[in-house]
Amino acid sequence: MEAKAGVPGFTDAATTLQEVSEVKSSVDAEKGEALEEISGLIANIHAQIKERKTRLAPRIKELRTVRGEFQELEQEHTQRKVRYDEESAVHETTRAKIATDVVQARREVGRDESRYHYLGAMMSVRLDSDVRRLGEEKQRIRSGGTERWRQLDCLYRGAEEGASHSRGRLKACQGSVHQGQGLRGQRRRAAGHDRRAGAAGAGQK
Repeated sequence: MEAKAGVPGFTDAATTLQEVSEVKSSVDAEKGEALEEISGLIANIHAQIKERKTRLAPRIKELRTVRGEFQELEQEHTQRKVRYDEESAVHETTRAKIATDVVQARREVGRDESRYHYLGAMMSVRLDSDVRRLGEEKQRIRSGGTERWRQLDCLYRGAEEGASHSRGRLKACQGSVHQGQGLRGQRRRAAGHDRRAGAAGAGQK
């Protein structure tokens, strides 16, 4: 019949077309189901993201506050570090100067002590020599007359008193030297304490 109608193979073509249409309908149905499933997954993901944002919002706000506080603390730390470095440089300079002054003071004290001992020894020798000489002279001329002996005895006693007085002055000078050392040490310690107190006050500001 198809040959007589001039359309051979029409039935086969129609059957194939029907099969293709059915397959397409099945594929479209599966595709629709897949799209619905994907849409559901996307909606679920969006819901989870929104829920997490809502839950994390207070923590995010707190984090922003903490970040601001951290920036303020960092700025304050930087400023204090700059002040610390400046004070440290000043104290290092002061320390070096004090160390130099201490070395110089020790040298001066050493020279003063050496000169003191030298002068003390020379004076002691001189006084002992004068006293001994007067004693010998007194013994030598004791028989020369009472008046002369009395004069010489007065000179001898005066020399002894002068020697004793000079030795006392030497001891007093020695005490003054040591006391001067102690006072210089106290002044240095007091100056160091004042500098440290000033630095501590500046740090607290």
